[in-house]
Amino acid sequence: MTAALLVYHRITTEAGARFHDVTRARFAAQLDLLARRGARSTGGALLRLADGRAVALTFDDATADHADVGDVLADRGWPGLFLVPAGRLGEPGRLTPRQVARLAAQGHVIGAHGFSHARFDRMDARTLDGELVRPRAILEDLTGRRIDWLAPPGGICPRGIETLAATHGYAHVRSLRWDYAAEPLGLMLPALPVNARTTDRAFVRLIEGRAPLWLDHCKQGLKALLGETLWHRLRERAR
Repeated sequence: MTAALLVYHRITTEAGARFHDVTRARFAAQLDLLARRGARSTGGALLRLADGRAVALTFDDATADHADVGDVLADRGWPGLFLVPAGRLGEPGRLTPRQVARLAAQGHVIGAHGFSHARFDRMDARTLDGELVRPRAILEDLTGRRIDWLAPPGGICPRGIETLAATHGYAHVRSLRWDYAAEPLGLMLPALPVNARTTDRAFVRLIEGRAPLWLDHCKQGLKALLGETLWHRLRERAR
């Protein structure tokens, strides 16, 4: 079977404040759609649906709203996967170290989102090494658990990241290449974004294995033509 690793950012009351934002009402509706399909925790980061497919609810950036998200998921008995830039904890608008520890205590999975939340492809080898080593040490100390997950900021995976991640003890690297992940989960994993434009109908397509992956093929072709830097500059302007 396959797993849909769904990527969220902020869950907010501010409709349309940012492209990646999902309102609390829309998020609650999406959780209800999962519940109707028999979603249940089977341990780790995955939910299992009645049809055998798996879904992971992943949350990037450790924004302050994720503390409430953790409570909402815990009430349903479901795990979330929270990807944390460990060097940014305690900043305004972000989770505190104590809140991250609480998420882990609730049964959620904590992963690394770099240390500084800077793009990996703009770093020299020594800096990149630290961006993988430092968050694991911090987060393992906070949670008392092994940190197996890594999500490169922006989903940008420079050449060789899989080897470096494995060397430093990561079992899974969640990219932002759009696709479904094969089970059992391997090292380099694709994912599927959820954002302000994801309607309930589109969400159902995501969890039922019917995501429009041709859009990502077009995106990857355009990125290759323009280069990462120009692509991200144009994308931010479009938003």
